[in-house]
Amino acid sequence: MIKFYITLICAILTFGCTSSNEQRYSLVEDLSISAVSENLYKVNLNISGVSDSGGIILQTSEVTVNEALSNRWSFDLGDQLTVLLKDALYKNKVSTDYSFDVLVYRFQGSYLGEAQAAALFVVKNKNDKIILNKDFTAVKDLTKDGYAELVLKLKEAWQDITLKAIDSLP
Repeated sequence: MIKFYITLICAILTFGCTSSNEQRYSLVEDLSISAVSENLYKVNLNISGVSDSGGIILQTSEVTVNEALSNRWSFDLGDQLTVLLKDALYKNKVSTDYSFDVLVYRFQGSYLGEAQAAALFVVKNKNDKIILNKDFTAVKDLTKDGYAELVLKLKEAWQDITLKAIDSLP
């Protein structure tokens, strides 16, 4: 009988430790990227500072930025942004001779009711000459409450930035 209770307690503790209120969000769940585009483009994308920590980032005041503890990216944010960028490059028939160095320095929700994204694009041609060195930003108003809305608007902001960068190429 004691063995039964010990087993029951262990099972309850194990179940309690494995259940979580954590929500995972993806920017690329609905994307069917071509395997061709994955290998065609040279993209080096980095995320600076707090945005690369795994949780969705919220600016809660003019001077405060917090990471959501229970609302996290389903996998590496940099990898997701890279996939979206490569997909846009492929769909817009951008030359495969270009290489892209991208620094994402803002990708967050704001207390102002906005999704904000900003990145520096440095693009080089096949001769390693810089043909684009420019910052791009995008802000999308949130029309609903919740993290799902924020993620959708962050994705839209990133897509706007990538299209602005593509349109700026020679």
